[in-house]
Amino acid sequence: MIARAAAGLVACVVALAARPALAQLDRVEAAWAELVFARPGFDEAVVLAEEYHVLPTLPARAWAQAAAGLFRTLDPPLELVPRSFLLAERADAAHADGWAGKVLELPVCGTRTLDAVLLHREKGGPPASSAAELRALREKRKELTRRLHAAWDRSPLDRAAFDCLARHAEATLDAQPVSADAPPPLPAGATPTNADPRVARKSRMWRVATGQFLQGLDAHGSVMPSALFNALEKESSQSENVDVGMTLGKQGDVVSVVRVERGGPAAKAGLRKGWTVLRIDGKEFGGLEPQAINALLEGRAGSKVAIDARATATAKPKKLTLKRAAFVRSTVTGYAVGEGTALGAIRLGSFASGSAPGVRGALLDVQLETGQLPTALVLDLRGNGGGWVREGVAVADVFLGDGVVATQHNKRPPPKVFSAKTAKDDLLQPLVVLVDGECRSACEMVSSALQDHDRAVVLGQRTYGKGSVQAVIDATVGAWAVLLTIATYRGPRGRSLQSLGVDPDHELPNPPGMVATGSREADLPTALHADTRVAPHRSALATQAVHDCVAGRAKAAASWRVALTKADPWLLAAADWAVCLRETR
Repeated sequence: MIARAAAGLVACVVALAARPALAQLDRVEAAWAELVFARPGFDEAVVLAEEYHVLPTLPARAWAQAAAGLFRTLDPPLELVPRSFLLAERADAAHADGWAGKVLELPVCGTRTLDAVLLHREKGGPPASSAAELRALREKRKELTRRLHAAWDRSPLDRAAFDCLARHAEATLDAQPVSADAPPPLPAGATPTNADPRVARKSRMWRVATGQFLQGLDAHGSVMPSALFNALEKESSQSENVDVGMTLGKQGDVVSVVRVERGGPAAKAGLRKGWTVLRIDGKEFGGLEPQAINALLEGRAGSKVAIDARATATAKPKKLTLKRAAFVRSTVTGYAVGEGTALGAIRLGSFASGSAPGVRGALLDVQLETGQLPTALVLDLRGNGGGWVREGVAVADVFLGDGVVATQHNKRPPPKVFSAKTAKDDLLQPLVVLVDGECRSACEMVSSALQDHDRAVVLGQRTYGKGSVQAVIDATVGAWAVLLTIATYRGPRGRSLQSLGVDPDHELPNPPGMVATGSREADLPTALHADTRVAPHRSALATQAVHDCVAGRAKAAASWRVALTKADPWLLAAADWAVCLRETR
């Protein structure tokens, strides 16, 4: 069996396998159409889960969801529900409408009768007539699903009961007639699952059951054809661009440089952030949108593009000829904040290859912009969904001396320890970290490490709470693989990040007009339970003196502060905290 790290691939895989977007459904189904998935595939997934999944034992809900998946593929689909739960739901006027339908009895399994029935659910009422009604309907369905999962957690359903239900589901499927318009058997060498409609139907039954079993273990499990896993992995790692290493923005009729990639053709030609671009290949931009303007910079590697630009509004325009090249676009951006603050912000969008050198290089971007290295820093991790663990550890190491960054707890001890080491080029400036509810995984590892070591003050809102590690494990009975959660993370002081996340040292309110979803890992029906035995730590740097300094700065009325209050109030708050950390050291 071959296990591979999943890292940034996980979010893409789960989105496809657990709740595929309509645009991706055909891609998933086409990949499965090449394969026959039978009971041995399910059995191997169970063996892999028993061997590698972080849970010490397989929960009842996993067997329940697997059985439910079997019956859901029948025609018509049937819902597997605990009998006692269904009776309680129907007796509650607030919930009864969600469980209307005909109840079908299940066979006796062994010496006991299962506390479960099949429900041929009636179709729901009229569709939602507004966005608000649709949101309310979705929330109602989510709550219904949570109650059902909680009921299965309390049930005694086990593998023996599942085997009994599986025999009943297969017998029911075998007894159902094949559709009259089903295609005739294909000749030898044809796509296996299309060669016989009955094989195709049973193949779908078992792979749906397997996916539901893995989702019953935790919210990130899935099964997928190896070819599709490999394609997704390749797509998620492809960050190579062919252009001149420059991003343009537009405000009114003015097109300006908003980002220059270090080492790219634009940087080598002397172009810098803030320059105004007048023409590309002699063409003015007219009513073009920024996306269309940036598309003019793209082309074949080695081809040339002429750019007319100037450094300031009064400077003489320069005509530069740049050669397009293939290079990896960095996920790190550095820029100065405010006037006279000597403050630099480092925006880190994800933890991709080269993130740590990119963070160090971001300081040079600030120096190019202001003429000096910053004396205080803001590490902006808002919206950072994680990425490669090794890159997260490396980024934390940029700011830390010796010490633990995180510990990874697998099914069997001892835990794996990730550590930082002191280096002469460590960044020692006072540091503020900005996080929000979309900061996940490696993002939470970094912010937790900096907070636990009292190296930074964390501002914003509680993070998402995905403190788990996934691995892709190739099957031996077919050309597919399973995605399993094999470990969880803890911060340097031992606090679990799973389903808890990182609490900021100082919480920031949502900016005006922003509607936060508030959804986090703990809200997922089968999220791994949080370990609350270690209390959260608050950075010792958030002293009363710093609070008083921040309150005093909030009264200032500099023009740049007024503009930043409208554009990004969280960044303004982080800037004040960073400056006050520096002034009260």
